[in-house]
Amino acid sequence: MRGYQKKVVFLKNTGSPIFEEAYFVIKGDILTQNPTTEDMVVEASRIIEENFEKKKRISKKALALYTLVFLLGAFISSLTAVILLR
Repeated sequence: MRGYQKKVVFLKNTGSPIFEEAYFVIKGDILTQNPTTEDMVVEASRIIEENFEKKKRISKKALALYTLVFLLGAFISSLTAVILLR
């Protein structure tokens, strides 16, 4: 596209054990708000955190429900086996 320009922030040698380089494409309208370096670091950290998979924890209610369903299934299977083997 002719006359189209984006502001790109390029970080090299980040010191991170995970990232060697990072590129951020800045929205054009945000530059009029004069974001601070700290604002940009906080936003970059948020984006990275949201996009990495976290270990999903199962709530106690869900774990109790899964256990109950498993035990109910085992009971029904055992009962069916006993009835069919008579």
